Amino acid sequence: RLETSKKGLSLKPFKFTSVPVVKPETPSTLPKIIIRTDKKNIPDEPKIEGIMVISNTDSAEETFSIKIEKRGTSSQRQSFKNSYSVNTYTLSGKKKVASLLGLAEDRKWVLYAPYYDKSLIRNALTYTLGNYTENYCPSVRKCEVFVNDEYKGVYYLTEKITDKKEGLNIKKDGFLAQIDRPEKDEFGFYMPNSAFKNHPYISFVSPDQDKLSPGRKQDIQMYFNDIDALFNDSSHLDAVWDLVDIHSFVDLFIFNELAQNIDAYRLSTFLYRLNNKMETKLKFGPLWDFNHGYGNCLPTPAFEGWAFALNNATDQHTMLNWWENAFAHSPLFREILHRKWQLYRSSFLSDAQLITTIEGLANEGADATQRNFTKLQILDSPLWWNKYAGGSYENEIFYLKCWVLKRTRWMDSQINAL
Repeated sequence: RLETSKKGLSLKPFKFTSVPVVKPETPSTLPKIIIRTDKKNIPDEPKIEGIMVISNTDSAEETFSIKIEKRGTSSQRQSFKNSYSVNTYTLSGKKKVASLLGLAEDRKWVLYAPYYDKSLIRNALTYTLGNYTENYCPSVRKCEVFVNDEYKGVYYLTEKITDKKEGLNIKKDGFLAQIDRPEKDEFGFYMPNSAFKNHPYISFVSPDQDKLSPGRKQDIQMYFNDIDALFNDSSHLDAVWDLVDIHSFVDLFIFNELAQNIDAYRLSTFLYRLNNKMETKLKFGPLWDFNHGYGNCLPTPAFEGWAFALNNATDQHTMLNWWENAFAHSPLFREILHRKWQLYRSSFLSDAQLITTIEGLANEGADATQRNFTKLQILDSPLWWNKYAGGSYENEIFYLKCWVLKRTRWMDSQINAL
């Protein structure tokens, strides 16, 4: 609990009272997703078959055949609460495009499990804020998940990032790529100029490798090499904006830096080109995977310092230096960064709006949050790289709010001086 004394606010331990074992029929203010795989364990890959029932408070139940597998890297360091990739089918086995819980129609979904993020909302906070910009950003629905009748906790259902997303609308001659770890059976390449310990890796989500001719692969790699060379030419860096969309580039910078995201510019960083026309620029986004941000992980300072500098100094999966170099050598980048930051801070990134957004996300499904942490007794202990363990959910949200306000004020001091 939060208590006020002459010394100011202090954090006091807060405990949820115990509740009975949670069953699929337990009443909830959140939608429930019930998955059954005939008692088979869900593997990392390949996907296995199952049934998924969606029970919403304001609509009839829906039932789908599915194929499901675990997803994520750091999230699989524990077995208590895993994230899943899910593809939907009709009960007769045909591919099924559907609107789940009011989200845009799709058949490829992610059930994201906030485990190391004990606020439960860091990803949802990022996507909610990101949807105020002109860029496409994922939408999410908070829910409770059961697997083979075992209660797993609070999750977020979200669309999977693909080239077919309505907000991206990438054509056949375009591509969707990401900066991430190399994966097997995946077309990708290393950037030659952006190197610290290792060369950063660009992998391709689409098109599939078998749909790319050798000539097309060579053209794409040359295109990226040209961009990389311009970002590493400090005397002519502003020429890169003929090839790169500066607005999405700056927005990605703002959100990664707002969160002081330890994965920034090196992992889970999407970029795309709508088509292969000469005038079509490379864009950045959608935002993805911010659960280690907002003061949640040990390597980050209290709230100061640029993420691009921190990550380049500590990274084993070397980041692209494009944002660092643009910040240092591009007057146009700094001008647009200053304008956008001022605009956003006067609207959806204002102190008042940030607090309202955080509290709204945290308060949704309070009964489900209590069940989640009764199942997972983790509020008293740091997990993996956790920077803070508050002892209660209330304290986790208080910490998040304080950290975000301190972070925005530090960024004010840096950006307003540009």
